[in-house]
Formats: sequence, C-alpha cells, structure tokens
Amino acid sequence: MAEILVIDDDGASRELLAYLLRHAGHAVRTANDGERGILAMLDSIPDLVICDCQMPRRSGLEVAAFMRDDALLRDVPLVAVTAAALPADRERALAAGFARYIVKPFDPATIVAILEDALDPARGLQRDGR
Repeated sequence: MAEILVIDDDGASRELLAYLLRHAGHAVRTANDGERGILAMLDSIPDLVICDCQMPRRSGLEVAAFMRDDALLRDVPLVAVTAAALPADRERALAAGFARYIVKPFDPATIVAILEDALDPARGLQRDGR
C-alpha cells in the first residue's frame, strides 16, 4: 500500500482517481489546487503525487518546480494526469520533472496499473507515459 496524493481542480477526475486507487488498496489524499497540494505534501510526504498541469493557485509545473527544489520531495515520483494533450505540453511537463504524462480522458481499467508502475523503483520511471 502506498500513500498517494492526487492534485486536480476537476472534482470528477480527482474523485475518480481517488476511488480507483483506494479500491486498489492505496491510501489517498486529495487537493483541489496546486497550493493546497504543496501544503498537503509538506504535512506528510506521499509515495506518489498525481497532478493536473493546468490549475489555479499554482499550476502543475509550479508544483513540479517546488518538488524539484525541496530536498524531501525531489525523489517523490510525480505523474501528470491532464487534459493538455499537445506534444509541447507533454515536453514541458517532462522537462519540469514529471516522470509520466497521461492525457485525460484516461482508461479507468488501466490507470491504476500505470500509476502503480510509477511506484516500482525496480522498473524505473519511464518518461514515455506508459
């Protein structure tokens, strides 16, 4: 079981991810914007952060920059789950420190396996979103 933080301003996406991950046996916390997500991480360091890229009160790119600059958070895997589907959006996110980039709408049947793979250090973090 991992502790996973889901940061997304879209309530439906946030709650669906939380539901799927809890059903898979993980402890899940949520935040509805980047600022609250950072505060949640500082309160308790998660094993994985799933973050939207386009949010109010700190974007996903700002969350990634904060994590990269914090000694306690820089090694926490960060996965983008976002509606920003352009190749340039993906490249910006990967350059900012996201380990994976998943475009919404995602497949509920496969999303948990993709996210659990990001937690597995033996497999390494791939930057191709799979």
